[in-house]
Amino acid sequence: MKKYFLKDINKINLKEYNRIFEINKSCKHTHHLFDDFEYWTIEDFLVNPEEVNEFILNNFVHVERDDKLNPSHHPAEQLSFPQFTFFNIKEYLFNLLTKQMIVPKTFDDFYGEFESEQERLIYLDSSWDTYSNLAYKNVKVKNRNFEPHTDAFTLACNLFLTDNAVGTNLYKMKYNDSLIVSSMAGFTKFGQSFSNHLENYMIEREKDSFVSKQWINVSETKNWLKHHTVPGNFNSVSIYRGTNFHSPDLSGITEDNEIRHNLVFGYNTSGFDEKEFDYKSEVNKWKWR
Repeated sequence: MKKYFLKDINKINLKEYNRIFEINKSCKHTHHLFDDFEYWTIEDFLVNPEEVNEFILNNFVHVERDDKLNPSHHPAEQLSFPQFTFFNIKEYLFNLLTKQMIVPKTFDDFYGEFESEQERLIYLDSSWDTYSNLAYKNVKVKNRNFEPHTDAFTLACNLFLTDNAVGTNLYKMKYNDSLIVSSMAGFTKFGQSFSNHLENYMIEREKDSFVSKQWINVSETKNWLKHHTVPGNFNSVSIYRGTNFHSPDLSGITEDNEIRHNLVFGYNTSGFDEKEFDYKSEVNKWKWR
């Protein structure tokens, strides 16, 4: 991939940054709980969402794909971000997640005392993968990448910055006469046999030579059933588990080349000095059925 800076982002000072990226203190949090899945939404998240959208598109590193076909599971080009960006949003989301989803502690309580502010920020930054998705219908897709997938991070937090966003589709995988909501739930119910099935399915899909001329919103196939759409309203954040099977929904965009822009914060429960992701520890942590 080719990377290039659009502008010198070092010219912005902290005061101006905090003004542009100010979080609305009155934003509304909602927990959506169902029988076998859940997600959270935050409405009216930013004070200046239009300015945030413009600033991101004009200032950060742009990634231009060398491959003409989209290699990812998202109908997008991407803006990737250097470390030490969006700290106010990262810390706000972290404190929200720990209070409502993991343990009732703040960031400092969770990680302990730090010798310096820089050390604290390094620990905070290591908990997140941060990038933008610039999604559009008119994109060539290979390897059936429009089909559902899972993320490497534990929780996906999507901040939608354009008003044409329609959200994220959630899916259930058909396996042994069961409908499985996530890779974690499949492992919990069927053990390693489901993990092997999922791995073989992904390998098979990777070898598929089919190329779609535009993004496809999957409804139901022999392997998948769409069961819910997490909304992606303008200036809102949607939060769901990365292990849930999901895929972007672009059905609400009317123009083929119209861009949907969302900022992704992928939260990783394991710190950089902890063990790599492990199914069994995660099962115990989240108390999956």
